[in-house]
Amino acid sequence: MPSSSTEVKGQSFDQERLATFEYTENAAQVRIVNPERSKEENKFQIPEIECTNIFAFQNKLVFIGSLEIKNNPFTRRVDLMDLSTGQVSSLPDMINVVQSAVGVGTENEIFVFGKGIFLRSLPWFPNQLYEAASG
Repeated sequence: MPSSSTEVKGQSFDQERLATFEYTENAAQVRIVNPERSKEENKFQIPEIECTNIFAFQNKLVFIGSLEIKNNPFTRRVDLMDLSTGQVSSLPDMINVVQSAVGVGTENEIFVFGKGIFLRSLPWFPNQLYEAASG
């Protein structure tokens, strides 16, 4: 019989956190709070955010599109923000330009998909995969 435990591979859901974004004139404040929203764990200010997708991956936030895309729906950029330090780093640019990119993270991979450039009037939907660096 399957277990109904909240633990998955040794990790419990009490490690989950919530990230909130508050936009100001030229920047965004990212606040990391515990699941009950009773305690703010970290607060960071980062450049203006206009990315197409944000999701969690290995205790980091992933930004698909750059931190400043300025109304440009096409992107190759993927950035990571470390939740403990607020440091933003970039992954290598995606091979294909993607419009309206969406990404999801598995245990060791980031999978990005979206609408690409048009080829002979047919839409092209590229998929891109990042594997987590071991170490």
